[in-house]
Amino acid sequence: MSSRLDVNALMERNKSDLQVAEETMPMVAVDNRNWTAVISLLKRSCEVQEELLKSQDELMTKSGIEMHLQNQKVLFDQVENECRRIQKSTAEQTTNSLTSLISQSEKLSLQAGKLNEEFSLQRKELEEWKHKTQSKMLKAIVISQSVLLMLSLALQMWLR
Repeated sequence: MSSRLDVNALMERNKSDLQVAEETMPMVAVDNRNWTAVISLLKRSCEVQEELLKSQDELMTKSGIEMHLQNQKVLFDQVENECRRIQKSTAEQTTNSLTSLISQSEKLSLQAGKLNEEFSLQRKELEEWKHKTQSKMLKAIVISQSVLLMLSLALQMWLR
């Protein structure tokens, strides 16, 4: 019986040891080198977490992105409308300038035609005047030479 008690006592003792083992917190022994690595890892983890928190402030939510895109669309539409207005204004100014240039060109063309006609008429009149003057001058030269020749003959005859 004693062996039976011993077995029962051993069983009871084993159960209580297992119960104590379950309640015991595990412990890890860390040397200095491992401890430095763990601290370095924790520091780096904190730095990464700080960077993530800073980056999180910069990130937009979906609704923020939608608002931003809507604002950009409104700005784009405004710029597009302004460009169309400027294009229309420029087209009108170009048309007006072109019309003005065409009318001025027609006026200048008419003036050039009139000036050309006047120049041609004056040139023709000048040519006629020149021709008449040349004829008169030629007649005057011929007459004066004839008179001189006759006088010269008369003088020659008188001197003989």
